[in-house]
Amino acid sequence: MVMPSAGTFQYKAIVPVKFDECSWPVQLDQPVVHTGDSLHDSRLVGACPCLRITDSGPTPNPSSSRPEVLRSRFTLTASERQNASVSSASFYVEKDLTSAFQPAIHCIWHGRAVQGSPFLCCETAT
Repeated sequence: MVMPSAGTFQYKAIVPVKFDECSWPVQLDQPVVHTGDSLHDSRLVGACPCLRITDSGPTPNPSSSRPEVLRSRFTLTASERQNASVSSASFYVEKDLTSAFQPAIHCIWHGRAVQGSPFLCCETAT
């Protein structure tokens, strides 16, 4: 089953040097061709949300399948309600990996199942 476009995103951003002290705008990797259908035209947090990366501490309730690591919380917040399915969305990344996202980041949420879970990919952009 494929998630409609309104539940997905593909954003890119230039990461500021002191990214832990601010939020900054990100943009869609490719423009949306508007059709008038909100399931096609919308993205999870709109066309140009803001990204904020904050310290989130260690993994709560670690286990053998979920080891304790220090985490960063990535929060995408819609800059406007138009064409945004939700006002904000957050996910966690191991803190040691967070510094690798400079000078740019490319985040993709396809919503396609990978072992039963939607797929999130964050990578360093060039």
